[in-house]
Amino acid sequence: MKTKLKIFFLIALLVGWNNLLAEDYLLVNVSDLYDVMPDVANCNEGVLKNSEKQKALDAFNYIRTIHNLKPVQYNSSYDKEVAKSALITVANALLDHFPKSSYYCYTQDGYNGSSTSNLYIFASPSPSYAPETEKGIQGWIIDKNVADVGHRRSMLNPFLKYTSFGRVDGYSKTQTNYFITGMSLKVHMFPDYHNLSDWQGDFVAYPVNDYPSAFFDGSWYLSFTVIADKSSPWNNDNTIIDFSQATVKITDPGNNALSISDIKYDYLGYGVPNCLYWKASTILKEVKYTVTISNVKVNGTPRTYTYWFRITDTPPNTTLQPPTPLSPPDNSNELVPPVTLTWTSVVDAQYYALQVSTNSNFSTLLVDVKNLTNNQYTLTELSPKTKYYWRVAVIKNQQQSGWSTTFSFTTADQPLATPLLLEPIDSAVSVSIQPTFVWNSVPGATKYHLQASLDPSFDDFSLL
Repeated sequence: MKTKLKIFFLIALLVGWNNLLAEDYLLVNVSDLYDVMPDVANCNEGVLKNSEKQKALDAFNYIRTIHNLKPVQYNSSYDKEVAKSALITVANALLDHFPKSSYYCYTQDGYNGSSTSNLYIFASPSPSYAPETEKGIQGWIIDKNVADVGHRRSMLNPFLKYTSFGRVDGYSKTQTNYFITGMSLKVHMFPDYHNLSDWQGDFVAYPVNDYPSAFFDGSWYLSFTVIADKSSPWNNDNTIIDFSQATVKITDPGNNALSISDIKYDYLGYGVPNCLYWKASTILKEVKYTVTISNVKVNGTPRTYTYWFRITDTPPNTTLQPPTPLSPPDNSNELVPPVTLTWTSVVDAQYYALQVSTNSNFSTLLVDVKNLTNNQYTLTELSPKTKYYWRVAVIKNQQQSGWSTTFSFTTADQPLATPLLLEPIDSAVSVSIQPTFVWNSVPGATKYHLQASLDPSFDDFSLL
């Protein structure tokens, strides 16, 4: 049984302890997590239920899905390593990626697991306050007080293909007054990588798209990694990527720029060996921000990257299935406005979300709505001879599905409409001898041809 409680706890993601923090989190009954309970006093890590490993995998892949990354697969051949690693954490009440042989419950398997995994520790007064497994995934992604956000970078490595998860709960052999939870998530040293030949991305940003507020802390670093070569993570190091002259700009919908501070970069091997990271002034929920990163040199050539994010309490729900776009059919051509977009209805849908862009990656949005109650939307203000991309999602119980398959259409080269004369009005009298002529704007027009004449036939004496 899970209970939600506000409690003081200790958490650390690298060697050492953080200060006491107050935070809401879900509690678990520790005995529900194991087939065989750990016995830390006798250096036995116990047997974690497969369902708990699946929870870790699901939470991990949920975040990767938001970043448009391929999911990782569970590799149970490393279960012993990560379990023994978590045991070392609990027994010694500390985190160490390279544990010493003098540590309680030290084993070579535990060393191997610790040196290739993200590590997590949590201390509480009793087993009644043990956190849920998903809390570890959340902590690693936020990576608060980890200066190089290495845990986040390792988890958001697009090349990463596998993972394994270990957890141990018990009283420490060194800090006997604390009940300790230790977790290890293996993110390094697997036999092969994902094949990224069919992956459409060329960078990994945090945060990006509609991002769950539970996985973001606005006081800490945002980050950005370039993927210039999809054949190997090591082909994206400082011989290829140069951040030395890079600039970061974040603007809100009113084009107001946020204050950027503490810009850093490094080429450490946490996943892909390049990362630019920075802090920003107050980031508000439910506000769409545009990020522009300029002067990134890729193989010596300056490049600019643009993307958007919105921190939200209603993030995509990957268990909800998105609608299917219907019309106009994908890749339609020669369409004349207005164009009506339609998609399949979803049972019990409360709202539909729609995005329309002239970019296939939706980096800039012409339409971005989340409150549609019907499964159609009509576009009227469209430019001629322009390709548009669109996608839809469903919203139910304040949760949004992932996006549908992207459809596109191209508008026709539309004939120009005749302008409508507005001023002076027809048959007006006592008009100034230097009148101002006014007519309506015509979509697609770049210039206008004006004629004035004393003859309604405009055959003679026309004035241009």
